[in-house]
Amino acid sequence: MVVRWEFHLWNPHPTGFFIYHGSPISDGASYTFKAINVAKGYGIPPTQQPAIRPFYPIVLACLYTWTGFSLGAISLLNIVIGGATAALIYLCGALVFNRLCAFGAALFFAIDPTQLIQTPQAGTEPLGLLFFVGSVYAALLAFKDRRAAMFFLSGLLIGLSNLTRTLTVFTLPFYLALILLVGWRERTPKAAGIRAFLLLFGFFSVMLPWLIRQERLYGIASLSDNIGEAIYAATSPVYKRWTPAVRKDADAAGIPNTIGDRYRYFTDRAVENVKTNPRFYLRNVGAALWEYTNTFGPRSRAVNWYQDWFSSAAQGQRVLLFYLLALTLLMWLLRRDSPFAPSNLLFLLISIGLVILYRILPSWATFVPVVSGFVFAWMASRRMPNLILAGTLVAAALGSAVFANAILFRAILMTDWLFLLYFLAAIWFPAESLSRHLAGEPQQGSAAGTEDDEPSSFQTALSLISQRSCLLLVIATLGFFLVSGARLIALSAPHQRGKRKMQSRVAWSLRRGLPVPDKVSILQRLQYSPSCIPQEDQRQLPIYPGEKVPPKVGDYFVELESFYYDYYIPPGETLPYRMLGPKPYARTLVRLSRFEFFFAEMIPTAFADRPLVFVGVVVPQEVEDREQTLRPLVRGLAIVPLDGNGQPDFAHAVCAPPACEFTR
Repeated sequence: MVVRWEFHLWNPHPTGFFIYHGSPISDGASYTFKAINVAKGYGIPPTQQPAIRPFYPIVLACLYTWTGFSLGAISLLNIVIGGATAALIYLCGALVFNRLCAFGAALFFAIDPTQLIQTPQAGTEPLGLLFFVGSVYAALLAFKDRRAAMFFLSGLLIGLSNLTRTLTVFTLPFYLALILLVGWRERTPKAAGIRAFLLLFGFFSVMLPWLIRQERLYGIASLSDNIGEAIYAATSPVYKRWTPAVRKDADAAGIPNTIGDRYRYFTDRAVENVKTNPRFYLRNVGAALWEYTNTFGPRSRAVNWYQDWFSSAAQGQRVLLFYLLALTLLMWLLRRDSPFAPSNLLFLLISIGLVILYRILPSWATFVPVVSGFVFAWMASRRMPNLILAGTLVAAALGSAVFANAILFRAILMTDWLFLLYFLAAIWFPAESLSRHLAGEPQQGSAAGTEDDEPSSFQTALSLISQRSCLLLVIATLGFFLVSGARLIALSAPHQRGKRKMQSRVAWSLRRGLPVPDKVSILQRLQYSPSCIPQEDQRQLPIYPGEKVPPKVGDYFVELESFYYDYYIPPGETLPYRMLGPKPYARTLVRLSRFEFFFAEMIPTAFADRPLVFVGVVVPQEVEDREQTLRPLVRGLAIVPLDGNGQPDFAHAVCAPPACEFTR
């Protein structure tokens, strides 16, 4: 948590995959928009992907009920999530390998640039990862102690993880199969059936309400409607991987642009593709699985799939090299015998040699350390925990591979901790065993000098702190959701209706838009005072009426809307998702409900989260997008706030500079 807090302080306005100079973009903007609506008591809005996994916006909304809309609240949430996840990674590693491997993996998770860059971003991966690691830890405890509550908790956390980030659902059937296999071997079929039921009950207790909602609103039984597009692209020899271009096939087929119709169209076409050419799909999944298996290496992370500038994936691998060397030296100095004892010197040399060997492997052999770690951990006993963890890694990789996932840099955020644990085991387990063998010393029951029967005081304290931190987190989380849930209900209660009636006119206009006479009046006023629009006959200003007709270049927009954040684009820059081309002057972009509004001036911060009249003219698109139709691009001429009576306040209007090249 301290490392992430420091990162936040040193990077107050970062740029990443879901963020641009501190403002959320892409999916981050969608999640933030939903969270704002839920926090205000309106529920999940019908726009901006209403049928995808909902849990992250709900959690963010619970935070917004106390803080109001705040970009800093996103960082605060991710900081707490990161600390809890590191503690759970340590506990999982200690159960499967030893406390040294666990400490190494948890510490690197805290400083990994790939994870740190997620701190200010409104993405689902940090929270989904927390639930995923929690489900693995619960499963390890369940199979170790045969405690019924742990099977239920594991299933519940798998459900929450997939309601947040849908990649780990295949761990559920893997755990079910393992439960039944253990029951068959131990000849306890009744107990195995109860445990399997509890696992499924935990999963569906959180999943079923969302699936019912999906079925009733859209007629689909799916976690997310975008699964249809993804599986269709993966089964199509034309696309092979997901791309927005698949939507053109639905357009050409005349499919209505509704969630249910599009989902059914894509899933039906995917089934037809598999029936027609099953070998292609199997090859595509196999290639994706092979690519995922070889993901944890410097050469693999240098390819374009990882969007290096956004994800810091290659930077994370460079940091890992120095981290492994430094941690190995520290282990050598802190080992029980003298650092210059033969076994310790051999341990140091072998460890460094293995680190270098694994780092110079070609990209197609990056899986070797992971397999080696599994083998050496299997030889060091604890076979059931090792089997659980390895199966979890394979199931998570398969969850991405079935969609031939091309956006690997988001998928690896969920599994890098598993790769790292096996990578550390592939270094320190054989180094410990070989060093003692070559030095003629007796072998120990645990690797790397971390005897489980005699743990150090530091290791004992670290385990105790991790366990108590996780328990405290569970208690605090339950309390937080209970209180925040009650607060959300209160926001929608009847006693709030009186307050909302006071703003009925503005709220109605925000929902329905301004009447055409009001738009004409505003345009006429802006032609004279303040002079934001060239003085022409009003009849020569074509006003876009806001109906279901596409706007034309030259149409004037006069719309009442509000925004929470904007994108200030410095000279020569453009957004990561290009909607505007670079210009020699600065601009500010506001993404409104139906169009993109850009302005030559910086928009006053006081304008955020209040009704405003946006006035501009439709201009041609600056960037050609061949995959999907862009929303109208509007060059801003003026922004007019409302006064206390809900009327345009022209005295405080902001106009674009009339003589600037921007407005010509």
